[in-house]
Amino acid sequence: MNYIAEINSFYDRLETNPLSTSAIALWFALMAIANKANWIDTFAVAISVLEVKTSLKKKSIERARNELKQKGLIEWRSRSGNQSAEYS
Repeated sequence: MNYIAEINSFYDRLETNPLSTSAIALWFALMAIANKANWIDTFAVAISVLEVKTSLKKKSIERARNELKQKGLIEWRSRSGNQSAEYS
């Protein structure tokens, strides 16, 4: 995965397909985490970590990740109990 190419592609997409500022913040946070995880296909991250990285509250993160999923930019799935959601 080419991190810079992904960011450039994301900005190009925003020119014709706007997103909320919350969705943009979440996308960048997830990209940073994916990069740190060496671009594994699927990774888990806690809402509390996303709250710190985005300065968003839980409900805003939930809305933003649904927006990103609806626009085809991410996939995510919840897991049972207190397990963090998985993203790809």
